[in-house]
Amino acid sequence: MNAESASRKTRWPMLARYTVAALFAVICLLVYLSGDYFNETVRKLSEELFLALCAAIVIILMIDVPSREELREDIKTEIDINLEPTIRMAAEIRQHALDIEENAYKTAFSGKIPRDFVNAIQTKAFKGPFLRENLRATWRFEIKDGGRLLAQVDSSSLIKNITDSFQIYSPRFYFDQRQGDPKLQKLSINGVPQDMNTVKLESGSGSEPDLVLTIPDQEVQPHGQVEILTDFTFERSCTDWELWTTLYPCRSMNLRVYYPDPTKCKKEYFKIDQLGDLFLKRHDHDTYVDVDVQDKILPDQGLMFAWRFVPTQHGEKPSVIAPSAASPNTPAAS
Repeated sequence: MNAESASRKTRWPMLARYTVAALFAVICLLVYLSGDYFNETVRKLSEELFLALCAAIVIILMIDVPSREELREDIKTEIDINLEPTIRMAAEIRQHALDIEENAYKTAFSGKIPRDFVNAIQTKAFKGPFLRENLRATWRFEIKDGGRLLAQVDSSSLIKNITDSFQIYSPRFYFDQRQGDPKLQKLSINGVPQDMNTVKLESGSGSEPDLVLTIPDQEVQPHGQVEILTDFTFERSCTDWELWTTLYPCRSMNLRVYYPDPTKCKKEYFKIDQLGDLFLKRHDHDTYVDVDVQDKILPDQGLMFAWRFVPTQHGEKPSVIAPSAASPNTPAAS
């Protein structure tokens, strides 16, 4: 029960009592004014009762009601003051429990993994401010002129701020530049279409992939969330490979891949493997495949898929590009 509903419950009985008193005063007034039907004693008593009830109602409205409201506010303030240490203690206990869980993990693995690796795991898996929910993507392959393969990717995910403070989320998509630049067709943040002029395509630095698609930073309130929906395209070869990973811990990953038009090419194979110790389910259909990862996905984990589509229109046989040991965040949804 909240304070507002409790206040309403205490207000109605008081209002009922005031109403009864007012009605009784009106009855007394009517008795006093009806001199022909009542004797002088009854009329005099009615007059006195009427005046007394009117005085009582005025006193209640002018003194009693404000006093009750003031008392209610004082009680509420006192309760808040007394509860503050309890709330603070609960937050400390919660943080202490998280520290124990983290230290238990470090203790379990510190004897087997070098310290610098343990520190890296701690930083990426435990210290991140965000948690991703339901990373979903739909890939559609289309054979273009010259035997090129166009990939159209619709993706969506929910980013949650798991801290008690405001955080800046920087949406990023990483690409290897093999056949031209990727193009972002649509962008929606929390259901609101965004100005495409705010999106930038930049060159990667250091160990990053060739290209980084940057989206304006988003401020996320404590324990708030931001939903990102994108639609982008890029080209690949008919025999090629791709990665789909996450830069933040993720609860689940769902991927659907539509094959190219079977009248324009022949699908020789389409393979999917997990990056990391993940459990995935694959559901094959004639024109598409569904892949579900209902596992806890750590940063840089995800899916790798490789394919070979042979075009049938121009008799072109694409050169084989074998999957190589690529960076595990290429491309990745940040």
